[in-house]
Parts: sequence; C-alpha cells; structure tokens
Amino acid sequence: MPLYEYSCEQCGAVVELLQKMGTTEAGVPCPSCQGERLKKKLSVSAPARQAEGGAPCGSASSAPHGCSGCCGSCQ
Repeated sequence: MPLYEYSCEQCGAVVELLQKMGTTEAGVPCPSCQGERLKKKLSVSAPARQAEGGAPCGSASSAPHGCSGCCGSCQ
C-alpha cells in the first residue's frame, strides 16, 4: 500500500496515511483537529537506487542471474 501525504484545510497539519491505491481522502479525520477537510498533496517520488557497478537497482545487467539483490526479494 502506498503512503499518501495530506494537509488539513482547517488546521494546516500535514499527515501521512497508508492507504489502498485509489482511496480518496473523504471521511478520513485529521489527527490534530478531527476535521474532515484533508487534501491530498502532490508528493515527489524517491530516486532510484543504484546497485554496484552503476546499474539501476533490480536491472538485469547488475548481476549475472538477473537480480542485483538490493531489495532482498530474490534471496
């Protein structure tokens, strides 16, 4: 599940919520003021990690068997 960032239009608090993709902010109360006027903020994604040798993490060229091992999913 992705982590979404919201700002409260009533009190200005910024909150991060772990929600299913496609979920809207409707009905989610602000943890600071309990108001229900949260607005989803535009977030910047994290940069891709680099494996040893400069290949992008998880690319087939970063290891002979096709996995760089950087995320631990193949181990």
